[in-house]
Amino acid sequence: MASEMAGIPSVTSPARATSAITATNRYVTAPGDLPQIHITGTGSTAPGYIFLSTMWSAGGSYLLIVDDLGQPVYYQSMGVGHPGVDFKKQPDGTLTWFDILSGQHRAMDQAYALTNTWAMSGFATTDLHELRVLTNGNALMMSYNEVPFDLSAVGGMANAIVEDIVIQEQDPLKNPVFTWSGLAHLPVTASYESVIGPIALAYHGNAIEQDTDGNLLLSNRHTAQIVKIDRATGGVLWKLGGRDNDFTFVNDTGFSYQHDIRRLENGHITLFDNGNPRDGFPRPTPYSRAVEYEIDEVTRVITRVWEYRSSPDIYGAFMDNVQRLPNGNTFIGWGGPATIGTEVTPGGEVALEMSIDQPTYGYNYRWFRFPW
Repeated sequence: MASEMAGIPSVTSPARATSAITATNRYVTAPGDLPQIHITGTGSTAPGYIFLSTMWSAGGSYLLIVDDLGQPVYYQSMGVGHPGVDFKKQPDGTLTWFDILSGQHRAMDQAYALTNTWAMSGFATTDLHELRVLTNGNALMMSYNEVPFDLSAVGGMANAIVEDIVIQEQDPLKNPVFTWSGLAHLPVTASYESVIGPIALAYHGNAIEQDTDGNLLLSNRHTAQIVKIDRATGGVLWKLGGRDNDFTFVNDTGFSYQHDIRRLENGHITLFDNGNPRDGFPRPTPYSRAVEYEIDEVTRVITRVWEYRSSPDIYGAFMDNVQRLPNGNTFIGWGGPATIGTEVTPGGEVALEMSIDQPTYGYNYRWFRFPW
């Protein structure tokens, strides 16, 4: 994607534009600092384009939609030091991302015009990790909320701060209809992070999924577990993984510091197992994987039915995601420190792999493929 290449739809950041520019039939030269995407893979890919958003780079950060050759269909500059995160298509057809400069989730329509913003109500900050726009127009988001807390009973400080994970659902008018606190329902002792310092990073939620029964699934990285939350009462229905695991793994040794819990149409769940070293985790040489489990919520049995490990292994110590595609393929974002996205077939063949030079162009939180 050389800087003199033409033929790219002309756009400006809808959050920063000084005049309206139509997204169709207008072309510009690609900026010289647009990320260079390296491509490998020979298999059959799913329909659609790839969505990514670079951040924390030496140069500028971008929201990007690219084709299978890595050529840009759309780009939006986010400037230097103010990246956009989690750029994706929502079920209502809008495109959303978290704008670090404003501290809000933003939405735009198919003409790339800003249409909506989402932020937590009643909390100082909105977290960048997740926005889920539901079919009824409501939205789920999170906050890391600093709460004064006495941790002396568990060997910590009496005047400590616990970084709580808060989930909030808002209706289309931005009225909160559900708010849930991890600190109110999950013991800090379940964390694999230290709770004896002045600030206890006990939970670190990174994904929310509305389950098929209307309840919520939360991925808590620092407790290395998935938590199912009763939407009506706020109670915890079960915990999968971690110190206080409710399930039996029959053919798997579990996961660690995971990301991106998702429920599939067949009732299974997928997640990205980062594989970070921690107490009680039998993986002496760290590696990451995408994994699919069959989950029996009655007998509390979990069975691995599919996984993908790269060869050679990739260790994504932070970030990452797993997206099951309509044709059965799976798109995997390997997080950091490598910036790699891989589409694999159900049989584990690489259909497409994209990579970005991280020192120059930064990280990408999640990789997605959507029809567009």
